[in-house]
Amino acid sequence: MKTAKQILSSHLSEFGKLSHQLLAPMIGQIITRVDPPYQIEIQLFWDDHPGGTIRIVGCIDNGSLVQSIKPTTESLLIESPGNTQ
Repeated sequence: MKTAKQILSSHLSEFGKLSHQLLAPMIGQIITRVDPPYQIEIQLFWDDHPGGTIRIVGCIDNGSLVQSIKPTTESLLIESPGNTQ
């Protein structure tokens, strides 16, 4: 059986495969997914400035009080095409 962290990583990796251009219109949206018994929320932000690196943050919980207060979280960064770092 997969752990909550493994399930969350799997969902985030789907976003990590998308281009910066496809992800940019999703900035500010909250994407909710259900993978019983877990609920997953994923949100995309500009990491530093609009048009720059995109930070994708995901959290997962099973609805229990403890996990709802402190869900498992993970994030990843998608660099903008013009970033030369």
